[in-house]
Amino acid sequence: MEGNAREKADARLDAGLEALELDDPRSFYRNYMRWLRERNPVAFERASRHYQEHVLPRLADESTEPVGEWVEYGRFIAGLEGSGRALAIDAGGRAVAYQPPIGRGALILFIPDQLEQPALVLARPKRLSPPQQATLELLAS
Repeated sequence: MEGNAREKADARLDAGLEALELDDPRSFYRNYMRWLRERNPVAFERASRHYQEHVLPRLADESTEPVGEWVEYGRFIAGLEGSGRALAIDAGGRAVAYQPPIGRGALILFIPDQLEQPALVLARPKRLSPPQQATLELLAS
C-alpha cells in the first residue's frame, strides 16, 4: 500500500511542479535531512516519522495541493532546529513573508533565526531571475 501511495504522491508532485515551473524540492530536503541526521538524530527521526504518518497520506489525497504540502513539510523540518521564517522572493528580488498558495516561479526560503542553522530552499523556480539568483547565493549557499 505504501508503494502505491508514494507513486501516486510522486506523480501528483511532479505534475504540480511542472505547472508552477518549479524545480523538484526533494533534493534540497534530502540534503537538509542529512545535515539534520548528523546534528540532531532525534529531530531527524521526528521528521521521518512526520513524513510517513502525515505528509505521505496527504500527498496521495487528490484534494490536497502537493507542492504546498511539500513546502509545509519543508517548513516543519526546518523548524525542528529552531525558529525562523519563510520568505517568498519575487523575480525583482523583493522578499515578503510567504503565504500560500505558491505562485508560479516562486523562490521560497526558510531563513532560520540561528546563524549556525542553514537556510533551506522550500521552492525554487526552474529559471531564477538575476535578483533571485543573488538572493539564493547570499542566503542559502
